[in-house]
Amino acid sequence: MDRCENSCHGGGKELESVKRFNSLAREDRVTAVAWNRGVREEVEQSLNIGFRSIHIGLPTSELHLKSSIRKTGGWVLSKAVELVKMAKDRGSFVSISAEDVGRTETD
Repeated sequence: MDRCENSCHGGGKELESVKRFNSLAREDRVTAVAWNRGVREEVEQSLNIGFRSIHIGLPTSELHLKSSIRKTGGWVLSKAVELVKMAKDRGSFVSISAEDVGRTETD
């Protein structure tokens, strides 16, 4: 295994476990990937812990955008640009997933 993903938007004991995970992964030469929602503070926390590979999940379907987070497609694009730039400016590899892509309009 050369990559392992972990969610890191918790606090307390969970956050300490994530820090330990990142440290152990580096010792074993495994790329630790921090999974984040499209929330600036979560991505910042991942970077501050020391993750150098950042994954960001962003909703893309109108249904998910309207019912779950009450945002628009334009918000998704601007948030993606903002978060990718922030992580890349700090030297990280960044990947993004489109949540609920099966119901996302492609027009």
